[in-house]
Amino acid sequence: MPMVVNVLESLDLPIIENQQLQVELELSKDDNEQLVNAFEKEKINKKKIEAKLFESEFQSEEEKQQLQNKIDSLESIVKIFELKSKTSSEHAARLEEKETETKTEFNKLHTRYNDLLRNHCDLMERMKILMKNDNATSMPENLNLSSNNNSKSFLNKRNELESPSNTAELPSENVNKSGAASPSMSKLAWEKDLSLEDASIIEDVEGIPRDKDSHGFT
Repeated sequence: MPMVVNVLESLDLPIIENQQLQVELELSKDDNEQLVNAFEKEKINKKKIEAKLFESEFQSEEEKQQLQNKIDSLESIVKIFELKSKTSSEHAARLEEKETETKTEFNKLHTRYNDLLRNHCDLMERMKILMKNDNATSMPENLNLSSNNNSKSFLNKRNELESPSNTAELPSENVNKSGAASPSMSKLAWEKDLSLEDASIIEDVEGIPRDKDSHGFT
């Protein structure tokens, strides 16, 4: 009897341990299933993350390429603008030089015009003085010629009364001579004054085309 009790007691202990092991086994199975599910989820998430990473890398490469293309285009545009600025600065310098040349030419032409205008005014004043002198000299000559013509006509009429065969041609000749005296005298005086006093004015007027040719005008 005591042997049976001892055997039964000894059997109870392994049964209890077996039951505990079964419980632990069930728990470990549950844990294993949870771990497997978590592993599958992590695996799926990893694949998604890798796909997103690949897409982001591809997009970053495309963006990098686009940015590099933009940088290259901007560099080319900068070079073009630098060349344009250089050419524009050179053109501005040429325009400034041309402006200074045109200003000097304008000043020369302005002084030339003032000289010619001054000479023209002097010439007009001299012409007025010559016309006044011609008028002043022609008036007493006309008076003397008219008195002489009157006296000659009186004598001719007297001679006609005395001798009808004589013709009266002298008064008409004297009148023609007196009428042609003042223009010839004024013309001679005009030519004399121009040839002696205003030769420099004629040279200035003749020198205008040479100045134009020397300055490059057409």
